[in-house]
Amino acid sequence: MPMDNPQPALDLLVSLPSENRTVLRDWWVVIDGAEKGDDIRDYPEVWRGEDGWELPPGLKTIGEQDWVSIGHWNEGDSPLSLNAIAIGLGLDDIKYEPEQFSGLIYDPPEHSGMVYSFWETALAVGDTRDEASHAFDYFMETLERLDLTDGTSVEVETKKVSNVIS
Repeated sequence: MPMDNPQPALDLLVSLPSENRTVLRDWWVVIDGAEKGDDIRDYPEVWRGEDGWELPPGLKTIGEQDWVSIGHWNEGDSPLSLNAIAIGLGLDDIKYEPEQFSGLIYDPPEHSGMVYSFWETALAVGDTRDEASHAFDYFMETLERLDLTDGTSVEVETKKVSNVIS
C-alpha cells in the first residue's frame, strides 16, 4: 500500500544538512529521471508505489511535537561505517536495509527513543526531550565503547521537530 507524503518526517530529513547535502543524499538513484540535486519533494514516487523508498514506521509517524536529538559529525571527520555499526551493535537491535532506507535504525535496549544514523548525521526521536537525548547519548556511548566512532567529535542539539523544520 503506497504511503502518503510523510510530512513532517520528510521536512525533518531534508532540513538536516550533512556536508552541504541532506541525509537523503542518495534518494535520487531509485527514481527514473531524477538527478542529483533535484528536490525529493518533486518526486512523490519516492514514497509512493511498490518500488518507492519506505520510511521506517518511527519516522513516518513523527509529529511536530516530537523531540529530536541531532548529532552532526564535524567537517573533516570520517563518516560512520553503518555496516560496522550494524554488526557491532548486534543485529537484534538494528535494522539496516540500505535498498529501502539509507539510514540505520537502532532500537536501544531499555530506552524508549529510536535512533536513525546516517553517514555524517545521527538523530534520536522521542516523545520527550529526555527520551531523545538519552537514546542519542546511549547510542554514542555504545559506539565509543565498541571503538566505532574513530575519534570523531559530534555537535548535538535537541529540539522539537517543529523548531527544526521551521
